[in-house]
Amino acid sequence: MVDLSKWVHQSQSILLQGKLTHTPGVALPGEEEVEEEVLMAREVKKDPWEERLKPIALDNKTLGNMPAWVLRSWGTKE
Repeated sequence: MVDLSKWVHQSQSILLQGKLTHTPGVALPGEEEVEEEVLMAREVKKDPWEERLKPIALDNKTLGNMPAWVLRSWGTKE
């Protein structure tokens, strides 16, 4: 369990909108009636969901180029 490849994210990631689910967008200027499915597809294309069980080893590094996660163990013989 001291290997980053064995750990994954369980919960959904937060979208750029700051939510877990997309909200329908608004029609662009000059567009008259646009179906809600088309507006929702645009939003998903701009801000796609990440995999639910994404390995934590794939997370972006933090400021200072430090890894996002550090694993430590105590009392084990490795």
